[in-house]
Amino acid sequence: IIKIQAPKKVDTGKTITINLTITDTNKTPANGTAVIKINGLSIKDINTKTSAIPIKNGKGSLTMTLASYSGKEYTITAIFSKTGYNRAENTTKMTVNKATYKTFTLKLNGTSQQKIKIKQTLTDTNGNKIYGNTQVAIKLGDRTVKTLTVSNSILDTEITVPYHPPGENKCKIALGENYRYNTKILHSTINISDQNVT
Repeated sequence: IIKIQAPKKVDTGKTITINLTITDTNKTPANGTAVIKINGLSIKDINTKTSAIPIKNGKGSLTMTLASYSGKEYTITAIFSKTGYNRAENTTKMTVNKATYKTFTLKLNGTSQQKIKIKQTLTDTNGNKIYGNTQVAIKLGDRTVKTLTVSNSILDTEITVPYHPPGENKCKIALGENYRYNTKILHSTINISDQNVT
């Protein structure tokens, strides 16, 4: 008899622990080895780096990070087999929710036609670095000045300031929705100075 204790709902990027309780039909705790699969793929524990879960006195656990998991429902399957026992398995469902990008604010300064460097680490509201590809659009006023794809959680780019009146102007950074994260619009400002004439 296998009992699986796992989160019913959890945000992508979170670290979770899946606990197993395994007994025989007389409720005697079993000893041996189990395997956990998610949607048919064997999972490795982040501490031991192995997919074999030692079951001692009927208890065992596996810790993993949901860094690459999209927002959808998954089937967790636990399998136990040992000499003298019939092979047994049980399943449960876990829903992975999309995470939300963490808000940040930039205060940029420059003149029209100046090139400005932007470098920012993108994280989610759980404090995890963004995993996978993220489409980014940078707008000054209502004009899109740059679109790019961030694939390593680091927004590192350069923009050219368009012709705008001097003073404080609105700046927006749009982070696109994908399988793991919800879209987010970040509001910042850019202070455009008068250009010097030579």
